[in-house]
Amino acid sequence: MVKREFLKNHKQVKFREFAETPEEIEAMIADAVKALDEKGTPNYPDPMLPPWVQFPDYGMTSMKWRMGPGEDYRSDFFEWFVSLTKSNQEIYINSNPEPEDWQGYYQIIIERALQREGNTSQ
Repeated sequence: MVKREFLKNHKQVKFREFAETPEEIEAMIADAVKALDEKGTPNYPDPMLPPWVQFPDYGMTSMKWRMGPGEDYRSDFFEWFVSLTKSNQEIYINSNPEPEDWQGYYQIIIERALQREGNTSQ
């Protein structure tokens, strides 16, 4: 039997599954594959949750953003956010203000996107 540990996170409930048999492991792998799009990236909700909501236990400068699921989410969030129009970025920022310990995060994303554009257009 699969055991589930439920974790409340803002407006969504997450759970971790612990498989106990090979069949349960295979079922978990099949579920994970279904959750990926054809590029192999997770099918996140649109709009994506801000990183501080998705991973409330990770501080802005945590090493967890540089490895594992935090690294993947932060990278995917960056790509998603910079794909928005400037108008939609402003709407998102106003709807999802940075907490005190994340002040300046959106500006960092915008500046990095501009730097990347400058590097690819040369």
